Amino acid sequence: MELNLEVQRENEIPVLQCRGRIVYRDEASALTEHAYELLSKHQRLLVDLSGVENIDSGGLGALVMLQMWARQGGGDLKFCNASRRVRQLFDLTNLHSIFEVHQSREEALTAFSEPAMS
Repeated sequence: MELNLEVQRENEIPVLQCRGRIVYRDEASALTEHAYELLSKHQRLLVDLSGVENIDSGGLGALVMLQMWARQGGGDLKFCNASRRVRQLFDLTNLHSIFEVHQSREEALTAFSEPAMS
């Protein structure tokens, strides 16, 4: 199953809804292109992972790259609705320490308006 991406808006924040697999090559490239474009225009982006079935090392690399772009550009990138399998992958690879992953879309959207902790 390929990756399907749909852009939605909630409270002026773009939400990139992902369905399918985030894997090396076409899917990871499509995700980075869409997300980079949204981040460059809006400085904030929520990536909804509720429809993601699988992420491989190439997909993880794409997510790390997006996080780096967001931080370097002064932007804010958050993830939400990761499946148990995806959360376990983030834990296993220790990426939960650099990604801001929220249980729900509502929780993540609220977090955009909270002051950053230092």
